[in-house]
Amino acid sequence: MTWTDDKIKQLKKLWQKGRTTAQIARELGLSKNSIIGKIHRMDLTSRPSPIKKKAVIVKAATKTQARQMGLLDLKSNSCRWPIGDPDEPDFHFCGQQVATGKPYCPEHCKIAYTSLKELASQKNKEAKAALPAPPPTAAPKAPQPAKGKAKAAAPAPKPSRKR
Repeated sequence: MTWTDDKIKQLKKLWQKGRTTAQIARELGLSKNSIIGKIHRMDLTSRPSPIKKKAVIVKAATKTQARQMGLLDLKSNSCRWPIGDPDEPDFHFCGQQVATGKPYCPEHCKIAYTSLKELASQKNKEAKAALPAPPPTAAPKAPQPAKGKAKAAAPAPKPSRKR
């Protein structure tokens, strides 16, 4: 695919308007990956990810809704997961709605009722994900046959018998 001047102008215009790469791709009749590649090659200004922005908003909302609950504030259906150091003044309990038949909310039940084997497996996965990718290694090239007719190997000479 060759980029015409018109398509490049359209790409710049749509990018400046804040359109997503998928929207631009649909409008130009190209793949999303080709749009992303061209944007990087043209060194257009990057924009914050709308997905990451939504995640931050959700986390901020849940933090503001959560209220620090002391031991005397807990109800029978409050999560009893301790948060912080008991010797510190900001020590509190989770206080969210508990999972049925458990003393913790569903999020803390996942932590509390995980087997050691699952925890080790999860830590291994996280450690592997944190490692940088190994550099690509070039595979050894196989010998290429000569062009034209293949020549048969000459038979090895027989040893002479001297008496």
